[in-house]
Amino acid sequence: MLRRPDRIGVFSVGFMLFLLTLPHAIQAHNGAVALAVPVEGITIDGDLSDWPPKMTAYPIARRQAGAPLKGAADFQGAFRIGYHTEENALYIAVEVVDDSVVRQARGEESWNTQDGCEIYLDLSREDEFPPPIQYYIRGSTLGLYPSNSGNLKGVAAQVSWQENGYSCEWRIDLDRQNNGRSKLHPQMVIGFDVSLWDKDADGSASWIAWGKGAEKYLYAPDLGDVVLVDRVPNLEQNLSLLPLLVEHSRRGRESGPWNGGADPRELERRIQTAFTVLPVAFGLLHLFLFLFFRPARENLFFAGFLIFTSLTTFLDYQNALAADADSADLYLALHRAFSPFALIFLLRFVYAIFAEKPPIQFWLLSLGALATAAAAVYHDDNYLYFSILILIFSIEIWRETTQALRRQKAGARIIAVGLSLQLLFAAYDWLLGVSNKKVVP
Repeated sequence: MLRRPDRIGVFSVGFMLFLLTLPHAIQAHNGAVALAVPVEGITIDGDLSDWPPKMTAYPIARRQAGAPLKGAADFQGAFRIGYHTEENALYIAVEVVDDSVVRQARGEESWNTQDGCEIYLDLSREDEFPPPIQYYIRGSTLGLYPSNSGNLKGVAAQVSWQENGYSCEWRIDLDRQNNGRSKLHPQMVIGFDVSLWDKDADGSASWIAWGKGAEKYLYAPDLGDVVLVDRVPNLEQNLSLLPLLVEHSRRGRESGPWNGGADPRELERRIQTAFTVLPVAFGLLHLFLFLFFRPARENLFFAGFLIFTSLTTFLDYQNALAADADSADLYLALHRAFSPFALIFLLRFVYAIFAEKPPIQFWLLSLGALATAAAAVYHDDNYLYFSILILIFSIEIWRETTQALRRQKAGARIIAVGLSLQLLFAAYDWLLGVSNKKVVP
């Protein structure tokens, strides 16, 4: 005879299934800092020989997405940055060493078919907070994103292509970009970043940036800081800039356009923290219920489901917060390795509530989930097979619950409501997981 679920168990089951919506993780603040020095006499032609020799070259080395780099011969990138106060213009020089240069003709400017350089600029970090402007050059085509964020009349860029790499020069006239509202001067701090798209002849591609953060075109916190100085800095001047950087960082935390000045993703950050902690708390509750009353094994299975759900949510969160693509790949692999256990425990919980014992399909589905998850960890293309198993699990869970509703079994309604919401958001997360296999532009 089936046991009637206790009220505490049924309530927490429905409540937690309602909560488990698995929101997406976000990026943290960038943290990269560079110094811009006064420059003059620079011609934008792709030839960097007219740049001051003592300027610091900042490495562009964070692989944010795409294929792992094969070493220094595969790809190296660096940039220098300067400014001219009278022209109110920024100058950027980018140098790239690349063993496989892929250059397309004019008009073939797709972001993922050729080598390219991207500049991100945010000039309104202290009083206004629109998304940063993304300038890009792909092949020989110059553009910006979003298209209504500025104009290209004050932007000049030229690329000099070589067999083993290329160099790119930029000049950005701020008078034309924001109607002269931003006047460059020493000790000014602006939001800035550089990224490079490395396309190789074998079809592999990587997206490499100066600072961490994959949503630079959306959020200023994913950009670095450039501090304008009045001369090529020495150690004494570097130390004197520390108070300025600390004050700028404090203002950046205390001022902002969303939620009374918070980072636009701070609310999402807090929600995700809650969705990581709450399943563990309720999982421990059901684990204690099982320990005090061993015959009610559904508490054990539901505790396993909650704890593994919390773990996979945490790994998903860390995957998006990862400072580089290598760390992100590790968190993604762990996420996929633990994901089948949440499915298995959830299905076993449903059987424990509504069936005398688990049928043969439970064991077959469990083996299939473990096998396809292992295959997805081994190679990203195999994730589709695991996604199919997720869909089959969902169908079987809903089939068993529907039968319980028809038979009017105790607790079926509240569990059905919670499961319906959980499966809805799980399907949404699955679709995003499939779409996120594409490399970030």
